[in-house]
Amino acid sequence: MKPNLLALAALSLSTGCLFGDSDNGQYVYQSYCQSCHGVDGSGGIDVGIGPDTGYYATGGSGFSANLKVRVPQLTDEAILKVLRDGYKGMPSQFSEDDDQALDVLSYMRDTFE
Repeated sequence: MKPNLLALAALSLSTGCLFGDSDNGQYVYQSYCQSCHGVDGSGGIDVGIGPDTGYYATGGSGFSANLKVRVPQLTDEAILKVLRDGYKGMPSQFSEDDDQALDVLSYMRDTFE
């Protein structure tokens, strides 16, 4: 049975963080995120998103974000929103009830802060 995401979110308000499996998150990061954000999360990789996609019109640079800078600046909820909904040129990676998003969040918190 999958844990109720709302219950986890409510619990996070009292503990200050969301829960996930960081080891699995590393595997998922390597599978879905590393090709653009890099092994060390430094980003800056030209992801080849051109002006015809609307990415530049929304302020995107065509280069992936530096997670070592961005992760400490964002709340857990904001990171989960990006993972689930995408952001500018980054496609969504996980559905609302996908526990892998929590795993990646855990890995990112452990690695990029």
